[in-house]
Order: sequence, then C-alpha cells, then structure tokens
Amino acid sequence: MTWLCLESLTRFFLLGGSKINNTYVWPESTMYAPSHPVGAPKMVADASVYPSTPPGGETPNSERHRRLSIYRSLRPWTLDIFSYCIALGLLVAIYTIISRASNKPEQDWTLSISLNTIVALLSTLYRGLLVAIAAEILSQEKWIYFWLASSPARPLSHLQTFDDASRGIWGALNLLPIVARRSPSAFLAVITIAVSLAIGPFVQQSIRIEYRDTELQQGTASLPVSRFITDDDNYFRTFGTPVIVWWDLEANFRNSVFSSVSNPADNSSTITPNCATGNCTFPSWDPAQSQSSDGDLTHASLGVCNECTDISSLVEAWPATANGSARYTLPNGMEVVIFDTNPYMVMSSQDGNVSWAEKIIPAQKAERYRYAFANVTLLTMTARNQSEETAERFPTAYVASICSLYPCLKTYSASVQNGQLSETSLHSTPLYYDVGNYTEQDVDSYVQDYRGLPGYNHSLSAIQSPCRIGDSLYTASNMTTAPNQTLVRLLDPDSAPEYPSTTAPEDCIYRFDSFMSDLLGGALQKMLNGTCVWDNRQGNNIECQDTWWLAPFWQQKHASMQSITDRFSAIADALTNQFRLGLGRKEGTGTSVGGIALQTIPFVVFQWQWLLLPTILLVLETVTLAWMIVRSVYYRGEEMAWQSSLLPLLFHRDIFMGLSGSNEPNGATTDAPLMTSDEMEQNARRIAIKLRRGQKYEDGVEGGIEMGGYGRTGGRIRDSDQDSLMMHS
Repeated sequence: MTWLCLESLTRFFLLGGSKINNTYVWPESTMYAPSHPVGAPKMVADASVYPSTPPGGETPNSERHRRLSIYRSLRPWTLDIFSYCIALGLLVAIYTIISRASNKPEQDWTLSISLNTIVALLSTLYRGLLVAIAAEILSQEKWIYFWLASSPARPLSHLQTFDDASRGIWGALNLLPIVARRSPSAFLAVITIAVSLAIGPFVQQSIRIEYRDTELQQGTASLPVSRFITDDDNYFRTFGTPVIVWWDLEANFRNSVFSSVSNPADNSSTITPNCATGNCTFPSWDPAQSQSSDGDLTHASLGVCNECTDISSLVEAWPATANGSARYTLPNGMEVVIFDTNPYMVMSSQDGNVSWAEKIIPAQKAERYRYAFANVTLLTMTARNQSEETAERFPTAYVASICSLYPCLKTYSASVQNGQLSETSLHSTPLYYDVGNYTEQDVDSYVQDYRGLPGYNHSLSAIQSPCRIGDSLYTASNMTTAPNQTLVRLLDPDSAPEYPSTTAPEDCIYRFDSFMSDLLGGALQKMLNGTCVWDNRQGNNIECQDTWWLAPFWQQKHASMQSITDRFSAIADALTNQFRLGLGRKEGTGTSVGGIALQTIPFVVFQWQWLLLPTILLVLETVTLAWMIVRSVYYRGEEMAWQSSLLPLLFHRDIFMGLSGSNEPNGATTDAPLMTSDEMEQNARRIAIKLRRGQKYEDGVEGGIEMGGYGRTGGRIRDSDQDSLMMHS
C-alpha cells in the first residue's frame, strides 16, 4: 500500500499539465505513461495553490534566481543556531559544575540530586542537541548533493539514504561511504551523529572519586616526647655520714632500666600514638614544609644513644702451651681462656676514661664517651666463621668492642597509618654539660664540684634547631627572637677551649639532670658487667650466673660486631622510649608533640581529558553549521535552505531531472522562483489530501481529483484493494 500511495503522489505532482478553466491538467503522456491504465483520470491542481507558470508564459531568469535578503536566508537556520547556543551553554555548564566540585569532599555536595545525575542529564540534552543540528545539516546536504551544477546526476536512492542518515546512527553509517570523499560537511555531520553515543560515558568518566586523607581539628593526635629529665622523686638516700652520702635510683626507675637492658623488645617500652582515626600526621619542622612527608623532621626527644667501635685489633692472642690453655687479652686486662668452665665472654663497664683504646677511638668520639652513662667493653669468643664440626668443640674466633651508651637529643620523622606508628630516627646530638652563666675557663673543676650531687639543677643539655614552639618555627637564624630566652654555655668539644655562651628559648633546650645522669650511669654499669663461662656440654648456651641478662650478647655462640651493635642499639631505644613514656618526670608532667588526625573520605576529581570528545564534536558542529549558513547566504535565491522538508519534491517538480539514456527533463520545467520552506508550508495548508481504498480512477469528482491505483504492466489490476489519493483545495 505504501508504494502505491507514493506512486499516486508522484503522479500528481511530478507530471506535466495544461491549463483548463483556470486549472492545470497534466496529460497522460508522461514518463509513467506505459504503466498508466487507459481511461484513468487526469490529475488536476488549483492554479491559485501551485505557483507555476502557464504553458506559453515566460518568466525571466532573474526571477528564477531571485535574491533573498540575508535575514530570510538565515531564517531557516534560526532554530539550529538557537540549539547550538544551548548546546554550547550546556557544555560550559558541565565544565563549570565538575570543576567547581573538583578537589572537594563528595559530602560537600549538598543538593538532593547527585553530581553524576546532573551531569548525566546535561550530557543527554547536549547530545540530543548535537544530533538534532547534525540531522538538519544532513537534510540540507541532500539538496546540495543533488543541486551542485558540477556534479553528475545521482541515483535517486541516495535521496532516501540521506533521509535515513538524518534519522539515526545506522542510517548515518550507511551514508558514510557516499559522502566520505564528496562532501566534507556531510561527512563531519555523519561522524557527529555516530560518535555522539560516546558523549554520555565520556562525560561520566570525567568524574572520578578519589579517597584522600583530610585533616580533622588540631589536637586529635599526639606522640609522647621527653624534653627534660629531673631528679624529683627519682632517687633516695641509702647511706649517709657527715662525710659521705650514698644515693640510689627509686625502685620503679631502676625496674624500668633493668627491663630495657634485659628485654629491650618488651611492650612496656613501646610508643603508642594517640590517633583518633588511625591515620595521623605531624607538622614538619622543616621551614620549607607545612606538613610532614617521608623523611621530614616532625619531633625531637631526649634519649639514649649508642655507638660501638670494633677493637678486635687490640686483642692479643696467647697460644696454648704445655702448662696452659690459649688466652686472648685486651690492654685493659680483660681476657678469655679457651678451656672448659673458663670465661668465654667477659663484659666490663666504666664511665669516662677509655684512653687505653686511644689507638682506635678518635678524639671526637672519645670526648663523647667522656660523658657517657656507661662505656662497655665486651670480649667474647665466637664460632661465627667456623664449620659445625669445629664449632662443637671450641669456638676459635673472637670479637671485641667498646659500646657507649650516652645521653643525646634525637630527632624523628613520624606518621600513623592504619593505626601503626611509623617512626624513623633521623639524627642525634650528644648532650654536654651546661655551666650556664659560669664565665671562667676552669670549667672541668667547676663540673666536678657539683657532679654527683642532687639539687643543683645542673644538667647535660642540647639546643634543638629547628625548633617548633606552638605554631612558630625557629632556626639558628631567628632563635634569638623567640620568647623566654635562656643563657646557655655548653661544654661542646667543638667549641673548646672558650666554650662561648649563647641564648636560646627554654622550650628549645632539652635537659638531662646531671645528678640523674650519674645515678643512671651507675645502674647501667652494674647491669652491664659480668663474666660468662662455657663448655661444649652446654651446646650453644652460655652460663652468666647472676648476670643472666648478658647471655643474649653470646648470640648462641655466633656473636659478631653487628649483633653486638644491634643489641646495644635496642637497649638505647628501649631506654629512650621509657623516658618518652614518663620515666624521670613527675607524674602528670609529660610532654607531647601535637599532630593532625586524618580521615579518609571520598573526593571528587575532575579528569578534564574525558571532555575532549564532547568538545571536539561541538567544534566540528561549529565548523559544519557555519559552513552551511554561509553557503545559504552566499547562494540565497539559487539554493534554498529546505533542510528536512519534503515539500520541495512536490512543489518544485520542474527542477528535478531523471536520466534514462538522455539529459532531458521528465515533465515540463519552469523558471518560477524557488519557494522557501515557509512559503511551501503556507501553500500546503490549503491543500487537503486523502487516501481512499477500493475505487478506480474516476473523472468528475467535485472539488478535487480522485486517483485510483493501477497495476503494473502485464499485471492484474486489483479492484477491491486499490489505493487512491483525494486532494481538495
């Protein structure tokens, strides 16, 4: 039925005619004549409706190509220009909305509709407008495609292909081979329609959710540190006469020290951060940083440092003789004897003087040892480099070291991730005696006068630089501008012999009471002093009797310089942590460094690269639409902007030529001026058509012409199912 309706319309509008009683009548002799049934009615149209020229009349060529005003030539594109402006605004809105939400917490979006929903809605409208404009461009391209004077006649099927292309992606893809090399503007419009499907996913992809750590209020994170060790409530008098008095550490203090020496890995000396969220950071003390990153200095604390020196080269070996076993000795008199139940490991502690090892220990290090809590000499046999067989009998190798445990100021870099403290020791500075405002040069005698006596408030000290006081950061360049300045004169060997005085804020001075230093040194020297024996019936174990806590230095008969250093470092760290946890201070006087608790929350991140595709499509549409508008203005009156209208096929039959072996037009042609789409629509409103079924063509129908269907040549004519077209004007 459909093809019959189209054939009826074609017969009415595309066949030539003559004027009878002010009505144009088209003759039967047409290109469709062979298949037209004899006696069929002629097609008639009112002359007042169809603006054609009667036969014999003449119309100047200038009227045929009349020049429209620029406004009238632009008028058909008004809706497309308006749609383009809206599309541009939508794209700008998408960019603006996402960029304003970018790098902000997702929870800051307060609208009831989500960001993704808004962007999805805008992108859908945006795509619809682009496709609508591209469809109109393709609709106009179909007329230009057949209009070009330089182009040969094209297959009529291409007209349908163009129409299909303006209606969907599949039709656009079918048009692509036709226009790829013939019409760049149509090609761009086809690409726009085909690729427009990706606009929505690409716009959504431009919004990424990234989880970040954000700061909570200040003071929700902290780490304990020690800024001063005092003699308050940390000692007691054990014996006294008018001439001499003995002092000792308070029991809890001594127990903490003993725990650090005997079991440095004990949980009692583990630093536990205060971090409300499990993720915390601490302000950097680096002047160039506001927040800490890996390796930045975040805090400082008083503590204990360790330094070991290998003195194995000072060991003198005495081979076994008929009267005795082999022996190994050190210049300070320590020795081990290779024989069952004889000392295989000896440890001796003292403070101060290590001059007997001056051949190996540099002067600067010796000065550091001078103020140590304990200088521990260790001589032990080891089977580290022996075979299993010989090691079972007697270890024949030896290792000797001097390890110093001394007070120091330690700096750290710390952060808390998933509840776990990550703390790295960055640097350490030895503490030296601070003689304060004492200006004389006999500083050694001055120190000896008060050393070992309580209540004098003398201390071993160090100045921390850089130093953070509240929100202010001080370095060596501006330290004197800080409040609460204190005069300091440190007996630093690097500044000997003058030991000049300087001033520093008290909050940047870390102090260890000299009396407590002596008491702690005495306790450590007792604990780290002893002799351990071994015989081959003990296996890898060694007997240290009352000093059983020294056995771990034996390392199951495989002691080395590295293992000894690691053990002393563990003891130093445990003591440092004890001080940070409150050892050596009155209860409730602990100090801490404040940090910032971090909360992991989702952030919106704008990935603008994903909006390049929608932007490029708009640029292509801009170029194509501008080209079509310029062409409409330039060729106004010669090429009309008919776009998607089908009426030109009916009203301007004269400009369509069909080639069937010749270049002659099918039907009569006229030089009447081309009608605009608006003009054709106005005239079309005055024409009424109706499809009728079951009747043959008949003449004499009042007010119009009834067109009956007809069969193909040599075919059967259907009477009961014939389609017809009734037109009334």
